[in-house]
Amino acid sequence: EVQNYQILDVALLQLEIPGCMKILSDPDIWIGDSAATSHMTPHECSVMNVKPPTLADDVHVGNGHITQARCIGDIKEKMYTKRGELQQSNIALQYVVIFSRSKYNLISLSVLMKNKWILGGNDEAIWVMKGSTKIVFDIKIETKRGALYCMNFKR
Repeated sequence: EVQNYQILDVALLQLEIPGCMKILSDPDIWIGDSAATSHMTPHECSVMNVKPPTLADDVHVGNGHITQARCIGDIKEKMYTKRGELQQSNIALQYVVIFSRSKYNLISLSVLMKNKWILGGNDEAIWVMKGSTKIVFDIKIETKRGALYCMNFKR
């Protein structure tokens, strides 16, 4: 019986989050975005220290429109690899802009870099490091001309 559980454990470790566009609608999947000037999400779940936005929190989106933030807050959760293995616990994203017109969760790589995180990557993943903390965006979603690199930030 113990052997059967071990086989099941090994099989579960071989499962991974699929790298397809549909996965982006999951509130736990975050895109590493070098063009985003703020961390952004349409989901208010797990947001702490919520405060009203100011005019400076409005977001300029890719089509040139300005979108008003619904609120601002912090999110502190655990990050997992695409295979479901714990990557980091108690990671805090501060000053996350919540606005309903967004469809996806974005982690601003430029904000992290401004806060002394070091960006790295290869053709399979991108990551940011600060001291001994490393956040890996290992969910690769191929597009026609490139790829999106995402991570699982469990709420």
